[in-house]
Amino acid sequence: MDLKLMITSILTCFGLIVGGCSTQHTGYNNEDMPEDPFQRRVESEIKEAFYRQPPSCVTVLPVEDSGGRKFIDPLIEKAIARHARDRFDRVIGHGEREYLVKRLGFDLINPIDRKRYADKSKCANFLEFVPWRGQSAYLVVWSRRAVGIEARLTSASRRTILWRARHEAKRSAGGLAVSPLSAFIKVVETTAQQSDNDIRESLADDVARRLMKSLPDLRSTKMAIPGSSSANVLLIQRNNGGRL
Repeated sequence: MDLKLMITSILTCFGLIVGGCSTQHTGYNNEDMPEDPFQRRVESEIKEAFYRQPPSCVTVLPVEDSGGRKFIDPLIEKAIARHARDRFDRVIGHGEREYLVKRLGFDLINPIDRKRYADKSKCANFLEFVPWRGQSAYLVVWSRRAVGIEARLTSASRRTILWRARHEAKRSAGGLAVSPLSAFIKVVETTAQQSDNDIRESLADDVARRLMKSLPDLRSTKMAIPGSSSANVLLIQRNNGGRL
């Protein structure tokens, strides 16, 4: 078999394998665990306080960097709010949160204002986010787009962390060029990926969906067991591997 054809076939098979990779849910702080190129890793941890008082409502806060600066683009928080609605009875997203903050005159960075906001809105928990990893790259014949988020669910009254998780979603284009023609094709692929504005939105949705899947479904329609509270149902689920 021609060497170039063999290399191309191997690379094609490798691409098909990577395209079918699965999502692996692990514990938090697993930096020492070797990366598996065929699995997407979601690190998460649910604290005991989460089971004692399961949240029914959450307010999604803006994404902030390490210096506390808010991201102007609400792309991530909108994606998080959309998928959080598959986990909680009530989710206050970007639009409703901004309306309430302006109407009530609260600064949600201030712990006292946050507690007052929780009392007024009847929503006592907050979903907070900071960027995590998410480094993109462009090397002419190979490119990478990535969005990474570290999230946590907190209680307004005690500032207790109920849940935390982090994940990086990424897409690659191009690769090893084995001929002038393949090099040209790789350049076209990487250029197209870098100029595609829909990829960032798609990556944000991937991150949000995978992060929210690490939480149990707390919607009242899913917790309806006669004579049992939400906390008791959660404990039953936890002790039975997520099954009722």
